Amino acid sequence: MFMNEWEVGNAVRRYSDDPDLPNLGTAVRTLSALMEWTDSHSDGWAHWAPPQRAANGLTKAIYAADTADRTGREVPDMPKADLVRALASVKRFLTKHSVEHAQVLR
Repeated sequence: MFMNEWEVGNAVRRYSDDPDLPNLGTAVRTLSALMEWTDSHSDGWAHWAPPQRAANGLTKAIYAADTADRTGREVPDMPKADLVRALASVKRFLTKHSVEHAQVLR
């Protein structure tokens, strides 16, 4: 699953600071930071698949929130266990590429 830069920016505007969606906000901020890091250290987010795969759990949760929002349903927060699992995948990617976790994890 892939989110382009416009979709990530839209998610940041919609969910990153919502006090009712703290886990989803963390997911969105982390995905955005990972995308920015990728853009500055490769051919770009759209062209380097490993960080996209690492962020798959974050992306799925954000798509689920968008789907709920677009269909008029209440936007659910990402379950904490899902967030922890998704962040573990991102951390593995960062460690493999010798990136300080604090540069990306939000």
